[in-house]
Amino acid sequence: MSGIPGNLPPTTKPPIGKVALVAGATRGAGRQIAVQLGAAGATVYATGRSSRAGRSELDRPETIEETAELVTEAGGTGIAVRVDHLIPDEVRAGGRHPCDHQPLRASTADPSARRPGGGGR
Repeated sequence: MSGIPGNLPPTTKPPIGKVALVAGATRGAGRQIAVQLGAAGATVYATGRSSRAGRSELDRPETIEETAELVTEAGGTGIAVRVDHLIPDEVRAGGRHPCDHQPLRASTADPSARRPGGGGR
């Protein structure tokens, strides 16, 4: 598709310099959305329940840290944030940068990069 990174449609402006939060980014469609946004130059907060610190109740081996690494390898900046989107307190805490605890303001996130969590619960 005519030179736009990440196979975005030609009418879509690449998210270079944008910030996206992808819920359910541990595996499947969420992971691929995160990686494609990274390939297009975005900073991606990859959220999900399975991390190297502990798996979700589904006990799958994929982790949000792996997704963040794939985003970075694709050319973006991947940031893993462990969040169970069914627990409101975790969702509120998950909107903060994991290193410096600065809030991820809605105005900096790209609303076109939304994916509801899949999870299986």
